[in-house]
Amino acid sequence: MNNAWHIAYTAFAVCAALLAVAAITFTLVVDTRPPLQGLIITPTNSPITLGQQLQAIATRTKVRDDCPIVSIRRVTETSTGISTLLDGRVWNGGPAGSTEQALIYDTQDLPAGQYVLDYELTYLCPYTVSHRYTGQVYFSIKEPTP
Repeated sequence: MNNAWHIAYTAFAVCAALLAVAAITFTLVVDTRPPLQGLIITPTNSPITLGQQLQAIATRTKVRDDCPIVSIRRVTETSTGISTLLDGRVWNGGPAGSTEQALIYDTQDLPAGQYVLDYELTYLCPYTVSHRYTGQVYFSIKEPTP
C-alpha cells in the first residue's frame, strides 16, 4: 500500500514540476507587452469640405508589430445625435518603434455638420488577451464654397 502512495506522490510531483517548467518557459518566450503606449489621434485636415475624407495622425509608441488590429469607428453628428458606422478594417498599424501613423477615415458620404468620431482599436496579440484602446476625435464638414 505504501508503495502505491509513493508512486502516486512521485507522479504528482513530476507533473507539477513539468507544469512549472512549462509556465516559466511560456512566460520567458511569449511577448506579453501591450502593443502600443500613449495613443492620441489628431485630425490634420478639419474642417473638411463635403465629399472629402478625414485625415488624421495617430501619435503613439508602437511597441510590437505582431498584433493585427480590428478597428471600429462610429461618427455622431453633434446637433442631431445621428450616428453612422464607418467602414472598419483589419490591419497591422505600422511597424514596431514607429511613433506616428497616418490615418484616413471614409467620411465622404456624410452631410455637412459637426461630428465626433468614436474609435475602438482592438489589438489581437498571439497567446495573450486582446488589448483595447478607445477615444474620440472631433471634426467638422462644411459645404463647398461656390
